Amino acid sequence: MAAESGVERARHFRDLADEHQSKAEMYRARAVACEKGVFGEAEVARLLDVLDGAGWRVLNDRYKAAGSPVNIDHIVVGPPGVLVVDAKNWSGGPVRLDAQGMSHRGRRRDKELTSLRDAVQAVDAHVRRAHSSAVTVGALAFVGEGWSGEPVFHDGVVVMRADSLQRWLTSLPGNLTPQQVNLVASTLDAALPPRTGSARPLTLAGLRGATRPRSAPPAAKRNRVQRRQVPRPRQRQRLRGVLVKGALAVFFFLVILPSVITSAVSDLVERIAPLPVVSPAPAVVPAEPSGP
Repeated sequence: MAAESGVERARHFRDLADEHQSKAEMYRARAVACEKGVFGEAEVARLLDVLDGAGWRVLNDRYKAAGSPVNIDHIVVGPPGVLVVDAKNWSGGPVRLDAQGMSHRGRRRDKELTSLRDAVQAVDAHVRRAHSSAVTVGALAFVGEGWSGEPVFHDGVVVMRADSLQRWLTSLPGNLTPQQVNLVASTLDAALPPRTGSARPLTLAGLRGATRPRSAPPAAKRNRVQRRQVPRPRQRQRLRGVLVKGALAVFFFLVILPSVITSAVSDLVERIAPLPVVSPAPAVVPAEPSGP
C-alpha cells in the first residue's frame, strides 16, 4: 500500500508539473505576442514620426474612451483627413482577405476588422465636432511579413504595409487647411488622452510653411525650441526696431558719411597746399590824343 501511495503521489506531482508547464508555455507565448505587439506599435510610431510637425499631427497610444481598457495605436491628422491606424506584427505567413473578412495561418481574424471599424467610429464622433466634412478612415498597418502587397481597401478599412503609410498618406488629395488640421488634432488630443506618457502641446508653428514630409527633431529639442519661442507681438516690435536701425544705418553711410569725408578731405588739401595769391592786373590808361 505504501508503494502504491508513493506511485500515486508521484503521478499527482507529474500531473501538476505538466499542468504548470502548459500554463507556463501559454504565458510565455502571450508574453512573446505582447512583445511583438509593442515592437510593431513602436515601429509604426517611428515611421509616422517623419510626418509629425510637417503639416501633420500624430497621436500615439490613445484611450478609445474614458475608462475603457481598449487603446487606439495611432491617429494621424493631416490635409487628407484622419487615419486611425492599428499596428500588427504577425508572423508565420501572409494575411488572407476574403468575403467573410480576414484570416491568418488558418485562423479567422474578422474581429480585428470589426475592432478597427469600432475605433474609427469612436474617433469620427469627435472629429465631426471639430470639422463636419473631415474624412476618417481606418488602416491595418502590418510590420514584417503579414502583408506584402500594395494598400487595398477591404471591408471598410485599408490594409497595407507599415512602411507604405507615409507614401500613401502624402499621395492623397488635401481637404483640410493647416488651421483645420490643428483644430481636429486639438479636439482629439483633449477627447482621447494618451495611455502612456504625456501629450505634447499642439501649435501651429510646425504647420506653417511645410509642404513635404521632413525628419522631426527629437522631443527634447522640440521642447527647448518651444520654450524659446517669443510671442508674436514682441516679434513684430523687434522686427520694427531692426528695420528702423537698418534705415538709419543706410542713411548714415550713404548721406552723412560721404559729406563728412568730403569736407575733411577738402580741409586737409587746403592746409597742405594753400592756393597762391594772384596780384591784380595793372590798370591800362589810354593815351591822350595828340594835337592837330
